[in-house]
Amino acid sequence: KTRTGFAIAALLLTRGIVNRPGDLDQTVDGDSDDAAGVDGRGAPKTFKTRQHWTLKEALATRSLWLLIVLFLAAVLPLYILMVHGVLHLTDLRYERMEAASVLSFMLAGSAFARFPLGWLGDQIEPRLILTVLNIAAILAMVLIWRAPNVGLLLLAGVLYGAAYGGAIVLLPTLIANYYGAASFASINGFIFPVQIIFASVAPVAAGYLADQVGNYDLAFMTVIAFLAVAVFCALIATPPQKAVQNSALPAD
Repeated sequence: KTRTGFAIAALLLTRGIVNRPGDLDQTVDGDSDDAAGVDGRGAPKTFKTRQHWTLKEALATRSLWLLIVLFLAAVLPLYILMVHGVLHLTDLRYERMEAASVLSFMLAGSAFARFPLGWLGDQIEPRLILTVLNIAAILAMVLIWRAPNVGLLLLAGVLYGAAYGGAIVLLPTLIANYYGAASFASINGFIFPVQIIFASVAPVAAGYLADQVGNYDLAFMTVIAFLAVAVFCALIATPPQKAVQNSALPAD
């Protein structure tokens, strides 16, 4: 009876699902009838393409590969910290509860940062925000690596969590802004497997390096260097420009 009740409730709830913004006389981010927007609220404050990009076309642009680097920079430190963070800090003679608290503060920072940074991404170009977030991630990783005291470790947890939470919100936004809503699923469908492959390898590589040298110093230095590359990538990840197709002139 319980299952039947849930099934009936689910069927009733599906009547309230809206599949397309057009069903509510709305438009997807990046789509508008004119520069002023269909609702008269003014032109977008950030770049939003009106063109449709196929996955093949997007792969031929520099911007997409720069964004892939940013996607990787968002998750590689997280996976390493989740797997090795407690071990790293206990190796430095912190209590397990203190080490676990850093991860808890990281999750809290991620949760609280997502909405305000998502809102800010509609006011300021997301790539500029991502530049700052990657710098914040570098600072956080340095603090966790050197681990001067518990207070700074907790601050680093919040700082890295905010950087990660903001990146998770802003990177998909950039995909839609640069390549259009119609291409969002196919482009993200290409990026996420790449992201998962690298993210699954990173903790294994970090553990191998730690076993070889006896500490996590080399792993942290590698991650920090990659985040520095991500800062540069965010700065130059400008909107792609489609090549103009010149149609053949009619014969005289």
